Amino acid sequence: MIRTLFFLILSIILLWSCSSHEQRDNSQLIEIFPDQIKWESLPASNTSYAEATILIGSLDNPGFYELRVHLKDSGFIKPHKHPDDRHITVLSGELYAGLGESMDEANITIYPAGSFFVTPAGTVHFARAGNGDVIYQEAGIGPTSTDFIKE
Repeated sequence: MIRTLFFLILSIILLWSCSSHEQRDNSQLIEIFPDQIKWESLPASNTSYAEATILIGSLDNPGFYELRVHLKDSGFIKPHKHPDDRHITVLSGELYAGLGESMDEANITIYPAGSFFVTPAGTVHFARAGNGDVIYQEAGIGPTSTDFIKE
């Protein structure tokens, strides 16, 4: 009896999820091509040669967001933290990222293009471009903020 009830509930859930998927509204397709990206400079006091764009969502509102960051050669982002986990994928170049309140080379990990990592909420971290420009993508759940560590 319990086994039958379990399979019945499981079947209902699977049918519901499949029908929800089939009814997706494709009119909400989002497309952004490279020539459509509008880069904005990041604050010069805490970054150098850095720019970003929000691809989807909002940093100020609840929900999923995704942003793309471009660090030009010699670009960096000083130590900072976020209230949410950050999921990072390196798209091109090499990202030199580290943990800690100072940009200590001993704490750096080199992430080549294709790498993925997660920086947990509240973890102080920093980043810089290594050997030329780097472009990476960050995703998380907002609202979020960037709190730079005072030197």
